[in-house]
Amino acid sequence: MPFEPLHATNAIEEVVFQLDFERGFSQNERERVSEAHGQWKDILPKRDEIKERLISFSDAPVATGLAMRDVGAVGINFDSYKKDGSIAWRMSIIEARIVVNCLEYTNWPEICSESLGLIYSCMHAGKIKLENNPLKSVTLHYLNLFKLKGRPEDSSPRDLFNVDGILFPKNFDKRGAFWHLHQGWFEHPEEMRAARVLIKAHLDAVTVKEHGFVNKVDLLIRSDMNPHYRNTNNMLGKPSEPGMLRGMFDFMHARTKSLMRDIIEPGMSERISLNAD
Repeated sequence: MPFEPLHATNAIEEVVFQLDFERGFSQNERERVSEAHGQWKDILPKRDEIKERLISFSDAPVATGLAMRDVGAVGINFDSYKKDGSIAWRMSIIEARIVVNCLEYTNWPEICSESLGLIYSCMHAGKIKLENNPLKSVTLHYLNLFKLKGRPEDSSPRDLFNVDGILFPKNFDKRGAFWHLHQGWFEHPEEMRAARVLIKAHLDAVTVKEHGFVNKVDLLIRSDMNPHYRNTNNMLGKPSEPGMLRGMFDFMHARTKSLMRDIIEPGMSERISLNAD
């Protein structure tokens, strides 16, 4: 197989957990969060004031709507680093949003618990309460990367993707080595406490500095909250007693794996354990 996943057992470059609220956080709320840094300093030791917004660390085109800057925005980053000096984990509180970026994926239960624990601590420290600032939407974003072992001109989308599947246009495998595909739609799953669920599938064949020619699969699922659940107290739960939010993220994770099974050819799906529970 000409493509290799980014890591030995998965292709995950980054996972982003995001909560959007009805109104922006006040200066007092941000200051309380900043002053409480000691509660999670062992996990995220560095703290920085920020004036720009970065939703993901991917170098994907800005057309994804995920990697962009808002000049003049005010917030705080809390970071940890890998041995090479790059970001390993980040929590940001900025504008009306709390974001956790995980760039050291281990397994879903572990990173989800870690991320929600950070979000819960942040909200508790800032005294951010849903009855005063309802939850607007919840987003899970996976960025996957597959590296090419040979030459781009010798590769085909069929080497990695199920190009006969419903997401791909006819004759997609005859488009050449470099291509771009962006699909988006809404779903209304009964299992979710959401008014609707937006799904974006962004696939790209590009050259990146660190890895050369790659195929990227970015999958974003955003759950727009049903008004009935936006300010309910048991939405968040506690670290020891997860609320409805954990169930929503678990559902979006399962839906992401389902989408990946539809997109990726069976051999690679088996290799990166997309068929495992």
